[in-house]
Amino acid sequence: IELSEEHLRIAVEIEDLRSEILALGNLGASAGALGEFEKAGQYFDRALRLARKCGDAREEARILYNMAVLSQMTGETGRAIH
Repeated sequence: IELSEEHLRIAVEIEDLRSEILALGNLGASAGALGEFEKAGQYFDRALRLARKCGDAREEARILYNMAVLSQMTGETGRAIH
């Protein structure tokens, strides 16, 4: 997690949106694995906004998949299938 946080800090500092998306996705996945579902959702939401801003459909799809998995883990299956 520390390395992903450092990755995010550097990506923001150098204004590299694609690296920022990757770092946020990694942090979201890590938070989810640790059971920190609200934090994971926040990371994924930020990553999704940036992916859409960049027009990066591949990253958008990956993030949406991760958000669906998170929704299933938290019992929000209605959100996962929409």
